[in-house]
Parts: sequence; C-alpha cells; structure tokens
Amino acid sequence: MIIYGKNPVTEYLTHRKSDVIKLFSCDDKTKSFFENNFKINVCKTDQKFFYSKLKSNNINHQNILAEIEMTNIMDIDELIIQTLSPKNKNKILLVLDHISDPQNFGAIIRSAVFFNIAGIIIAKDRQTPINSTVIKTSSGMSALAKFSVVPNIANTVQKLKQHNFTVYSAVKDCGCSPEEINVSSPIVLIVGSEGDGIQKNVLKLSDFYVSIKGSKSVESLNVSVSTAILLYQISSNINSMSGGK
Repeated sequence: MIIYGKNPVTEYLTHRKSDVIKLFSCDDKTKSFFENNFKINVCKTDQKFFYSKLKSNNINHQNILAEIEMTNIMDIDELIIQTLSPKNKNKILLVLDHISDPQNFGAIIRSAVFFNIAGIIIAKDRQTPINSTVIKTSSGMSALAKFSVVPNIANTVQKLKQHNFTVYSAVKDCGCSPEEINVSSPIVLIVGSEGDGIQKNVLKLSDFYVSIKGSKSVESLNVSVSTAILLYQISSNINSMSGGK
C-alpha cells in the first residue's frame, strides 16, 4: 500500500517503522528531513513517479510517499483476545457497517484512536477499504489503531455477543442517551453507513439502541461526527466509573 503526506508517513515511522518498506521523495529538503530524523534511506524520484503511484496531480502529497505493509490488521479472534485482556482498560470495539466515504472513515479512525478504542471492525465488501486517502484523512492515526476485516458483519456481531460484549447500535432516535451506556462490561458500538444506516439483520442483534438528541431542525449528524460524540461519552463513562483515573 502507498501512503502519502508528512503526518501519515511520520506516524508510521514513529509507531510502525517495521511496516515501512520504502520511502520516496521528489524534494531534496523533504528527503533530508526524513533521513536525518528517522535514520532511514529515502529514494529520490520525481513528480512523474508520484503521479504513477497516486494517479492524480491534485493530491497534496507534500513530496513524500511510503510503501507500507499494514501489520495491525488482524483476525477477529485475535482482536477479541486482545480487547478482553486484563491489561486493556477500554474494552470497546467499534463496528462500521459499510461506511462508503473515505473521509468519514479516516475521521472515525482518528476519533477511535483519540478515545483509546480497542479496535475497529469493518466489512470486507461494500466498505471503503483502508487506503491512502483514509490514512491521510486520519492524519496517520491508522498506525495506532487495530483493525479486523470480516466477511460478514452480522456473524461477527453474533460472535462478539458470545464473548459477552454488550451491543449498542447508533440510531437516529428511539435510543437511550449516550450517558446511559453501561461500561461495566465489554461494549460493541455499531454505526451505520451514511445513507442506509445499520442493516436490519445487524440491528436486530443489538442489546440496546443509542441516539444523540439535538435540534429537530437538523435531520441527522454526519456519521464521523456522531461517532466521535458517542466515543467521547463512552470514554467519559469509563472515566467516571474508574473515579477519573
């Protein structure tokens, strides 16, 4: 996979340097910056090479590309084991039910990392993949997240329930307040696609619905915004339960 931009490349070199296979730059100053700060060789190339990799001249690549191999995408069983580890304070998994917009996906990743969510689960099909645009939008925070890509969201949610996760699905209305989310047990938060929301066969697996109350003059919030609000409240609930520690 190719990633681009100073922040994403810096995050991967800082937190997942072993995932970085090769670096490319079309600018001597940028090349020197990365070589001096990260003690790594950067291949000097040109704008034509960048275009051949990015397929566009309108991308703000900031003169740096990296070829990476993501090692933080794991099997769902491994993600469950890591999430339920006694060492893990935030036993929260975020399930994205076919998010199609890469900007929203990237923003959600950034929020999930900010609030220390244990992992992000996405579908193999009909879902924006983890690609260069998503990673750029997340400002490289994808380097700090854990992912699992699954063939079927409904089957995965059923498996999580078998491991005693409580499932909350974000819906437009008729749900409990985010403040009422019970964080005494492991939690799955499901958010749906921008247009269709959560699939019915997934929604029926919910233990609870959760809704964000707001002005009736606005139909709904952007999925990345609503996810950030819900993750904030879950994190706040966890801090309250632990006495703010």
